[in-house]
Amino acid sequence: LAQLAKLVTGKKLPQVIDTPAREAYMGRVALTLYRRIKFMPRATLKWRLLEWLTEGATRLRVAQTELSKLDVPTLILVGEDDRTLPSAEEADRLSGILPDVKVQVVDGAGHASTCGSRVDLARALNARF
Repeated sequence: LAQLAKLVTGKKLPQVIDTPAREAYMGRVALTLYRRIKFMPRATLKWRLLEWLTEGATRLRVAQTELSKLDVPTLILVGEDDRTLPSAEEADRLSGILPDVKVQVVDGAGHASTCGSRVDLARALNARF
């Protein structure tokens, strides 16, 4: 609740990933989580991630018609140097589908740009909404 209050009042959220080095680390680790998490069998986590990505991609393809009918403003934040996912390309694709969208590219940021010090998420949200 405290985090929500900070977001709503426009105060900057606490930084989780506060340096470019930590952001790069998170980008590298994200793709190898199934090998790093010790409390879940690797095969189980790998299966869950692949299933989630496959199901998500399938649902998104089906939902494109529905997305084009959305009557809400949308903000898409992407890191310019995202090497984990093709975020900038996906933002471009979605900006051609969503009717009221603003894409904000965070200069020099990687995949975890919204968790770190490179972007003030509260300010970006307040500026859009």
